[in-house]
Amino acid sequence: MSRHLDPADLPEPVARFAQAEVAAGHYPTVEDVLSAGVEALRQQAEAEQEWLEYARDLWKDRTAAADRGEFSAGTSAEMMARIRARVERTAP
Repeated sequence: MSRHLDPADLPEPVARFAQAEVAAGHYPTVEDVLSAGVEALRQQAEAEQEWLEYARDLWKDRTAAADRGEFSAGTSAEMMARIRARVERTAP
């Protein structure tokens, strides 16, 4: 059972923004505005976690290769460029 959210229960800037989004026809209710915001935050957190896992795995691979006396082709600047490219591909 869902409960109606009273915009007066929200911080004023949040309530104002949510009500403006409803008035503009972007969302049917204040609850939908807040749900969309929470979903966007969830997606952002998920993308950040994926990037951190990618960077951690890349670091482990590179340090393991260095420990074995193997060195990957490319400079550290090239490696950072690959990481940045990955971040840009996964950014929301």
